Formats: sequence, structure tokens, C-alpha cells
Amino acid sequence: MTKNTCKNKKKKGFTLVELIIVMAILAILAVILVPMIGGYREKAEKSNIEASAKTVMDAVNAYNADNTTAPITSTATTAVEGSVDLSVLSTTGGDGSLDLTKIPPAITTQCTNLTQLQALVNGNFTCDTSGSTITYTN
Repeated sequence: MTKNTCKNKKKKGFTLVELIIVMAILAILAVILVPMIGGYREKAEKSNIEASAKTVMDAVNAYNADNTTAPITSTATTAVEGSVDLSVLSTTGGDGSLDLTKIPPAITTQCTNLTQLQALVNGNFTCDTSGSTITYTN
């Protein structure tokens, strides 16, 4: 009787072949998903820049409403007139609620005039996943 019970017992666990097949399937899924994640990160960074650009544009409009004698314009006759000086907007623009620490660095370093700012608001740009490089499109 002990012989029959020993023969009926099977070893529990996975074989080496089964483990290799599972690892191969996981590797294939990882290769498929990694490029998709990078695309989502670019879209998220672009949305963040667009939202921040809208905030800055609202601050520019509030500044222009308060300072009709020296507005910030898109067609610059002088460098000061057409440039977007965020430090001025954060202290005097509208209600002074523009928080420069929450503006992406790409806007503060690469957006130099209202035309570029409007392109950001409209989404006419591409950026890398870190958001540090902006390329304007038409």
C-alpha cells in the first residue's frame, strides 16, 4: 500500500521550461509598454506647459489691464515692451498670485515674447519628456 501512495504523489512546483516561457512573455510585454510610457510622459509635460502658459497669459492680460500706459505687447518696439518679464508679473500682475516656482523652467527660459507665449497657450509646440526643450511649430 505504501508503494501506491508514493507513485500517486506528484512533485509540486514549476519546471524550468515553464519559468523561462513566463519570463519571455513578461519581457515581450515590457518591450511593448516602454515606448508607450515615454509618449504619455511627453503628453503630460506638454499639458503642464500649456496650463502654465495660460496662467502666464492671464497674468499678462491682468497686467495690461492695470497698466495701460506701459502694456506688454506682442509687437515690440523696444525690448522691454515685447518681452515677458515674469518677475514684473508676479509682483504687480493682477492680484499678484502668479507663483514663479510653479512655472516650468522652459517657459521662463525659452519663452521670450508674447507670440511664443501664445504659441504655448495654443499648443503649437513640442517638448521632450523633461520639458526643458521646447520647439515651436506652426
